[in-house]
Amino acid sequence: MRVTFWGVRGSYPVPGTATVRYGGHTSCVQIDIPGKAPFVLDAGTGMRDLGRALRTTALGHGEGHVNLFLTHLHWDHIQGLPFFEPVFSRGNRLNVWARSGRGTKINEAVSGVAGDAVFPIRFQELPANFRFASVRPGEDFDVDGVRVRPFALNHPGTATGYRLDFGGASVAYITDTSPFDRIRYKKHFSKGPPKVLPAGDRKILNRMRRDLVEAVRGVDVAIYDTSFTDAEYEKLPHWGHSTPAHALEIVKEAEARSLVLFHHAPNRSDDEMDQILAQTREAAAGSGIPVEAARQGLTLEAR
Repeated sequence: MRVTFWGVRGSYPVPGTATVRYGGHTSCVQIDIPGKAPFVLDAGTGMRDLGRALRTTALGHGEGHVNLFLTHLHWDHIQGLPFFEPVFSRGNRLNVWARSGRGTKINEAVSGVAGDAVFPIRFQELPANFRFASVRPGEDFDVDGVRVRPFALNHPGTATGYRLDFGGASVAYITDTSPFDRIRYKKHFSKGPPKVLPAGDRKILNRMRRDLVEAVRGVDVAIYDTSFTDAEYEKLPHWGHSTPAHALEIVKEAEARSLVLFHHAPNRSDDEMDQILAQTREAAAGSGIPVEAARQGLTLEAR
């Protein structure tokens, strides 16, 4: 399984001189498996460059399909979809999996990225065919021979991570999520973390954490939301993101084989990312877990 990063930022795109090396596009990751249609994780602005790269495949001739898995429906994870070239070729098909949040239907939420008020073409007028399907955490399913395991994450409005397994190789995509200690988002986000977390919420969060660890146990590549530094998390523990220390804790417990820092904060410069990567590698020393920081164009092999 080959992993290629097309967008690595969170919240909003940040092109500029300070983000040249790591890139400024929002979340989009491609999983390539020989002989299979592309698997794509999230549809942030990095999806535009992915679409251009796929011109030479069957998708460039209206004869292909893409399997797209959305973690959630926040803008930075879907805003690249109407700029994805294959959607303008009749005959192409996009299979889209996601978990509905707050009663919103997946197709209605996704179609909001292209409408009369915000885009020259309505979503319904895009030539490609779209097929939408819901996922439920803990309910595995197969897509073209690839085993997909969705799992719940701790983020405002709900978010879902994914593990993909094929031929003895595996990749886990864990974004966006906060740790499972201070807040349960469905109940407390608007007011911030409660002074005392109710016992019922603690029980649910403990279960979510256990389920996450089991879902990514032994995975070859764990791509993890590490938007915050420790100091930033202390100020904003209710914004729905983790730190490198949180990620290391989970991957160590799950005995994952590698960690990739992901969903970089939009205000993080290349030099600051270098520092965070060096600090995380130092913290991981002795664990046997290699650490990398996602950057646009980076390709990794899961094996």
